[in-house]
Amino acid sequence: MILSEPERYNLLISEDSMSFSVQDERGSSKFSANASSRMPKLYVVSSHDIPIYVGVTTQPMRKRLQQGWSANGQRGYYGYQWRFASTEAAEVFLDVWCHLDAKKDTGLFGLPLSEAADMEILESEVVYLIRQTTGQWPIYQTEIHFHRSGLSHRRAALEIMKKYSVSLINLVQYGNLPPEIRVFDTGKVLHWDYDEEQWGEWPNIDLSKILQD
Repeated sequence: MILSEPERYNLLISEDSMSFSVQDERGSSKFSANASSRMPKLYVVSSHDIPIYVGVTTQPMRKRLQQGWSANGQRGYYGYQWRFASTEAAEVFLDVWCHLDAKKDTGLFGLPLSEAADMEILESEVVYLIRQTTGQWPIYQTEIHFHRSGLSHRRAALEIMKKYSVSLINLVQYGNLPPEIRVFDTGKVLHWDYDEEQWGEWPNIDLSKILQD
């Protein structure tokens, strides 16, 4: 599973929360070619550097946001509740990762999985890590897609979480690591370890740089 580098956008939400605009890190008001494509995408909405919503889409990002803004309860969907979270004191950011090598696959019992299935798995793993680090689900999360996950999904979720203040360091400090992973201290450096027989091969990850950042 190959993911693009994350793209960050400042979500500028109107005072009445009825409209939005975006601004990338260079000041552009347009989404990138990747974010505007139909590639499967994971997107994380954050405020105060804490994720408040995690979503997946294959639609162009602007179209997906517009749907979340215009929903009025038809078919039970009321749209993004986090659009009411923006105030002058709380900026809202959108980070987008694209799945660059997405393909259709088969899952449990040979059932077909869509091209977005890997990102849906990643969505659930990221949300799970947020639950582990904060003690609660993302405040505006209303649904999660569940499929069986593998080490590649869990490793990618850990990498994504490093972007936020609720990160691996919180997992280490509060002992809320996923059950297949444990951390051991060799004196100066913390390493990941896990049950290879149960979970398969995965080289130890040196956390020294993460702990220094």
